Amino acid sequence: DLRFAGDGDNARIAGARFEGGVDVFGRQFELGSRTLDVAFSPKDSERIEAIVADGGTRVRQLGGSGAMQAERLELYLGANSKGDSIPRKLVARSAVEAKDERQTIWTEDLVVTFAEKRVATAPPVVNTGAQADASLGEIDVELVEAKGGVQVMLAEGARVFADELAGNALERKLKLTGDNVAIVRSNIIADNLRDLRFDDAARSARSEGPGRFRAFKKPIAVGEGRIERPDPKDQASLDASWSGQLDYDESAV
Repeated sequence: DLRFAGDGDNARIAGARFEGGVDVFGRQFELGSRTLDVAFSPKDSERIEAIVADGGTRVRQLGGSGAMQAERLELYLGANSKGDSIPRKLVARSAVEAKDERQTIWTEDLVVTFAEKRVATAPPVVNTGAQADASLGEIDVELVEAKGGVQVMLAEGARVFADELAGNALERKLKLTGDNVAIVRSNIIADNLRDLRFDDAARSARSEGPGRFRAFKKPIAVGEGRIERPDPKDQASLDASWSGQLDYDESAV
């Protein structure tokens, strides 16, 4: 279905709706959903302003490992300094799974904001990790917010559990909050945390409030895909708890 705005010679396309097994192929991605709504800019009918996919939405990056699925996906676009369309905000709702070569995140609500890629002010340095976001073209991920049953699996196998996640990709900072934030890695589990903050640039972490740290003789079984929070019953070889705060500084290790 097509929607138009204006009358007569001034009529312009305002939007379009597609229903029933929608498949969209772009230069860099493939999208599938039950319905798809496209809204065009009121100032420029050739410029797409928003795309809303609803019903079992799946997105796959062509030629890469990136993928996302959710019940509903909303993508809002804007113009960069050259006037080209770029993503500004991505909203995913209900049963969200997003992954790339470094990590997989599961949650109920995910919001990602993007910014135009900043111009480098210094000569490039080899092995800076620039290739990791090459698929994003001329944009950078700016902020990431996840709410509801947040679970993150890193490529190295570590798992993180929280109620909410807030990350600033440009500042390389991450905040995890909840009634029982937990980190599981190999034979180690840190849990009963309320507020855990990471500063990747400073290689440090800080947790306000109480927490517990346990180490076991054998690795903690975590399985594949999204899992229930592990609750090991074996006797821990090390069991430590605190009531104040935890500070970790890699440079001091």
